[in-house]
Amino acid sequence: MWAIVACLIAYAVLRIILIPSGPEVTKSFSHDSAYIAIVARNVLAGRGLVNDASWLVFLNPPALPMAFHNANPLYILTTAAVAWLMNGDVVRAGLIVSAMSSALLIGAVMWLVSCFTTRRVALVVAVGTALFPSVYQLSLSMLPDALCLALSVAFVAAFVREQQRWTWIAAGVLFGLAWLTRSSSSLLLPAAFVYGVLAWGFRRTMIRCVGVGVAAFVVVSPWLWHSYQVWGNPLRSDVSYYLIQDIVVDKLGPVTDDALLRYWHGTVVPRSMGSVVAQAPVWFVRWVAAGTVQVALALAKAWAASSMVTAGLIALLVLAALLQVPKHWRRPEWIAAAVYMATTVGIFAIRPRSVEVRYLALLSILGAIVFAAVTVHALRELTRGKRGTAPLIAAAGILFWVAVVPFSDVSLTRLMRQPNADRVAQRAMNLRVRDLTPTGPVVVESPYFYSYDTQRQALSIPDSDDRYLMSYMNRYGARAVLLSDAELAFWRPAWSKGQLPGELHVVERFPQASLFGVAAAP
Repeated sequence: MWAIVACLIAYAVLRIILIPSGPEVTKSFSHDSAYIAIVARNVLAGRGLVNDASWLVFLNPPALPMAFHNANPLYILTTAAVAWLMNGDVVRAGLIVSAMSSALLIGAVMWLVSCFTTRRVALVVAVGTALFPSVYQLSLSMLPDALCLALSVAFVAAFVREQQRWTWIAAGVLFGLAWLTRSSSSLLLPAAFVYGVLAWGFRRTMIRCVGVGVAAFVVVSPWLWHSYQVWGNPLRSDVSYYLIQDIVVDKLGPVTDDALLRYWHGTVVPRSMGSVVAQAPVWFVRWVAAGTVQVALALAKAWAASSMVTAGLIALLVLAALLQVPKHWRRPEWIAAAVYMATTVGIFAIRPRSVEVRYLALLSILGAIVFAAVTVHALRELTRGKRGTAPLIAAAGILFWVAVVPFSDVSLTRLMRQPNADRVAQRAMNLRVRDLTPTGPVVVESPYFYSYDTQRQALSIPDSDDRYLMSYMNRYGARAVLLSDAELAFWRPAWSKGQLPGELHVVERFPQASLFGVAAAP
């Protein structure tokens, strides 16, 4: 056991060593990462969970900085704590949390799988799961997904150990922590309940769920109270806005990146999910049915990574798993896994055309566990002298885990460590704009990047006419608008032809961008 712990620590240290210097200009640092970094930096500075940039225009905050709103807080608080302990920057701290979460995931998967097989097999499956490319990539990013994965799997591992009473509390605590990282962990609850009923019966499951629920509530209650104090709603979330986005955009035309961009920068609060379902329930069912296929294809494409070889190997492993279904389909763990898959795909089928595969990461965990288990099973069959499909499955599994996975992970590591030329140029321009606009927020397309780079306030450019824009700028005291040439052509094509509103003038032209300022009063 101690040898395993030592290996996990060594793995975590190696992952930390691989974090590049200047990570805020690499592919590991996204617009969402900048949001996390801004809030974590404010926590460290004693300003609390607040954000200096406004992204969704229709949220219409009364002032900047605005209250933290886009997610649950554990990853941000953990990032801030690591930055404080190491006296370092929040971006590096966030990447450390993600890297360490990969090591924690190995331990969590081993704890889970050891319920159903030997410890040695569980360790092999756990390592393979953490290195599965779709899972491994999350641990290279400054995002909450890797931490949420580790905590979610640990929750499941604790929950299924019904015979040990202390795991009631452990499961509740772990679920509470997972929910505080990403609220999508709630999608595990139906599957956990089904597993309990099948494995222990309804009465014992209900008793256990009450114990787990009480422990979880104790963990999450500070955040619920905070949300109630700030928003007047303990469960307030942006999730509904993102879940409904494909439906809203589809009503106006094709769901494209440009159309989604206009949705996020829209000035009117989108309609609720309830109103959509109430108005057209039959249409909504058809939409979700079609979306289910799209989500499944998106997940399969991510697993295959646009490689026909990888796709073929995964197809063989999937076929081998399906061949085992008639033997094991009544087992609680198989049925619970199917329930989780149906729940997750069904929810994200509501926004199928803009779904991010990282939201389906637990399905990737399930896939990796199954592929590793199938490979181990085929190798055991060979050692017992059995033939049939065992040689083909074993060969496919070995090739996938020994060749494809390491090559993909090395490529991903190099890709995520590389400086992003566009991001380097953007950062330099943001710093220059900061010097040219000493007061007031700046209106940009990517406000989180601007605020992180400059430690100044920023606003999203609204999808509106110039009259609304000027009113919007006056409301928040904004004195400037920064747009790249491409953004200018998209948001304000007339400006590129010199047709500026009377209140604005050109402050400076950059090689591929323009800064506009509010003209001084006469």
